[in-house]
Formats: sequence, C-alpha cells, structure tokens
Amino acid sequence: MKAALKFQVSMKSIHLDSSSISVEGAYKNCQGKSQEVETESEDTESSMKTIKIVHGYPRDKRPNLKQFIIDTIVSGDGDVPLYLKIDDGNADDKSVFVSRLKEFKNQWTFEGICVADSALYTAENLSAMAEMKWITRVPLSIKSAQDKICNIKESDWEDSQIKGYKIATRTSEYANIKQRWLVIESEIRKQAELKKIVKRVEKQLESAKATLRKLSTQNFACIPDAEAAIKKLSDSWKYQGKRI
Repeated sequence: MKAALKFQVSMKSIHLDSSSISVEGAYKNCQGKSQEVETESEDTESSMKTIKIVHGYPRDKRPNLKQFIIDTIVSGDGDVPLYLKIDDGNADDKSVFVSRLKEFKNQWTFEGICVADSALYTAENLSAMAEMKWITRVPLSIKSAQDKICNIKESDWEDSQIKGYKIATRTSEYANIKQRWLVIESEIRKQAELKKIVKRVEKQLESAKATLRKLSTQNFACIPDAEAAIKKLSDSWKYQGKRI
C-alpha cells in the first residue's frame, strides 16, 4: 500500500480475476494435526485456513490434475498487483468475487470502478454490490440479454471511436437494479462468424442431400409412412427448410 502511494499508482479502476494453478503429487490435509496445534493456529490468525488441493474448473486445460486458485486484483494503471487471495481448487468465482472486492475496498478505502468477468454478474452479487461501482460482461445465458441483442435495429447502432466497432446502448433492471448495457459489435468478428455459419450450412446441406437420396430408395407401406419419414428428416435440419 505504501509503495502504491509512493509511486502514485492510479486506482480509478481495479481488475479482478482468478487463475488455477495445477499441481502433481499427493497432498495430505491437516486433519492429522493435534488439536493443540489447531487451537494455537486459530488464536494466531482466525481468518487463516488450510486450502483444499482438489479437482475444479481447470483454466490451464489440465482436468486430470488437482489445483488451487489464486484471486488477484490489479490496478487499471499498469496492472500493478494490489491484492491476492488463495482459494480451494473448486472455489467458484461467482460465490467469492464480491467478498474479494469488499475485502479490497475495506483495505484500501477504494471508491473507484471494479472490473471483472461475467462470473461477477449474478442477481445475488449485484444486490451485494449496491454501494459499489462496477463493470462486467453480461452472460448470454440470461434470457433478457439474448432478447436485447436480437431486437437491435440497424438505426440503434453508433460508430465507436475504435474503427471497425459499433455500439448500441440498452437499459436493464435485472435483479431490480438499474443498469446501462453496451452491446458491442466487431465487424471483423461478425464477418468471421458469418463465414463459419456458411460453412456449417453447406456441410449440413450435403449431409441432407445424402440422407434424402438414401431415403428415396426405401419402400414404404403407405403414403402416411413416407410423409412421416420425410417430416422426421426435415425436422432434424437446423439450417435447411423444414419442408420438401
């Protein structure tokens, strides 16, 4: 804290994220320790606890290994580390992010903007952050977010100061909290996604033609049976028309 003040690190915004550290080998828990040692440790530092080296969500793509989690807060000014907390390997970001921000806010008397990924955005967390300023990404698993993106008109888009990007502004009261949402469209990303869709459509079209040719060689007992088979086939198509 003294170093941050001495070197005048700006804290208009801070950024919170977590990392998983995979480990190898066997790790014993502290249950084998004597009660006397445990009591002494509790008296020394009541907030300290032994972390659990367990399987969890592996951010480093090593699901076979056990891990522990490091929660870190850095400054928006140069990514200077300001806070660190070690967690159990299966700790859930959604359940701990708010407590991390509150601990930091109390330590630093911080009044700036807290920035984190979509793990921060839950109804419970938003209610807990009523007295804080924050920016996060709204997960598209929320239906209202899907609806707002699908209902953007062309006239709603505004050009960003960054070339190749557009921004549409929306309001929300998710979790009974007034919010300002920014929907950002990247032209490069948009064109790349459209190319992927075209490829998927072409691939499914070839598969549909092959299946249809195979179906056309079958004999059916009656017209309703044939119609039922063709309907079942067309209903399985995601991109092609639902009728023939």
